[in-house]
Amino acid sequence: MQAPSGSNNMTMQFVVVKDAEKRRAIGEVYKQCWAIYSSLPVFAGAIEKDGAAERAQQDRVVDSATHLSEHMADAPALVLGCTAGRVDGIPFDEIQQACLTPLAHTVGTDFKRAMRPDPDTIIHWDKW
Repeated sequence: MQAPSGSNNMTMQFVVVKDAEKRRAIGEVYKQCWAIYSSLPVFAGAIEKDGAAERAQQDRVVDSATHLSEHMADAPALVLGCTAGRVDGIPFDEIQQACLTPLAHTVGTDFKRAMRPDPDTIIHWDKW
């Protein structure tokens, strides 16, 4: 909730999915989407980079993203970021999924708090 928001207008909500079966189902959809994406011209692996260092970095990006597509459900929690205002989201008449993020750890301690709503008003556990 400390990330910037468009026009400082807090429309985001989150669904934290820890349930193993739900994580598996989400991971399967993610894997299917990855298969479609990897066949497109904009696929990271299809983008040519000049120079050995740039190509090596691009290959690492592809390897990392491919690994994620195969292991999304292995993360202990998935965080689905949603934003209010669209008619085909979670619930479909009010909310749209804006991102999906495997839960991670931060590095460092130099953080400054922003004014945000109470977490209990925007975080949902395993369902909306």
